[in-house]
Amino acid sequence: MRQYDDLNVTKICMEQSKRERLEASGWKVGTVAEFLEMTSEETALVEIKLALSRSLKERRQKLL
Repeated sequence: MRQYDDLNVTKICMEQSKRERLEASGWKVGTVAEFLEMTSEETALVEIKLALSRSLKERRQKLL
């Protein structure tokens, strides 16, 4: 799996072959936001909170 930033949204990419195998076995592949039926505003709020927590963690580590 690879992690990347796209428009300030963190996503995890699944290998295409693995995705196809899962879908062929009857699994549905999607995002957490789709699974939880989140609005774009709710998704943005979660991303903001994640960014804040990462930033705070980084600051605390620099202070130690």
